[in-house]
Amino acid sequence: MKSPSVLTENRFQLLDSHISETVALRRKVRGDLMKLAWQNDIGDFIVISVYGNNDNVTLTTYIPYRDDECGNYSPIVLPDNMYFIRKFNNFKQCPIRVTAVNAILYFALKTHNGKVHVSGIDGNV
Repeated sequence: MKSPSVLTENRFQLLDSHISETVALRRKVRGDLMKLAWQNDIGDFIVISVYGNNDNVTLTTYIPYRDDECGNYSPIVLPDNMYFIRKFNNFKQCPIRVTAVNAILYFALKTHNGKVHVSGIDGNV
């Protein structure tokens, strides 16, 4: 039979191994979330993580345009009281993709045979 100190040491090794695996999994999940946000053109994205029962909260985001890097979605932990950092004031000479959306007007005035017709998102009058 093993001595109590060996059993305790084995439990600590097992617990340490479990904690290391959990931390690695959390890092991978955060990285996957950042990659998914970047691929779907979501630039301002914050992941809020709560650890354990002691309410330790970590805010994670990504800064896609850094020195010599374009499209870097690796997670970074936000410092306290800096939740809304400026990510898009300098694109560091990286190529950017722009999306144009044809917005539907609430209403439009059209004339036909001298009559004014109101049409739009709610229907035609």
